[in-house]
Amino acid sequence: MLITDDQRRLVTGNRAACAMLGIARDDVSWLTMDRFTPASERRRLQEQWAAFLTAGAAAGCYTLEVANQEPGPVEFGAASRGHRSPWTCAGGTS
Repeated sequence: MLITDDQRRLVTGNRAACAMLGIARDDVSWLTMDRFTPASERRRLQEQWAAFLTAGAAAGCYTLEVANQEPGPVEFGAASRGHRSPWTCAGGTS
């Protein structure tokens, strides 16, 4: 699980999320989602993030780029604070 702020900065994450991203848990704070997004997908990320902030929830597939690994898909579900949704912010390989 990852928690972000409105600017896509990571605030905290659990051990599984940090392992998936290849970072130490102490290093997660204030990295951005952009760091883990392939350059070719960053414009799409901006559009999807704006839609998420408007709707309050999102789910789908995301291309994750982690150092020393090929980019790969992850499934996610996310809900903004205060939004009632069956999803919480989560990720995992598909």
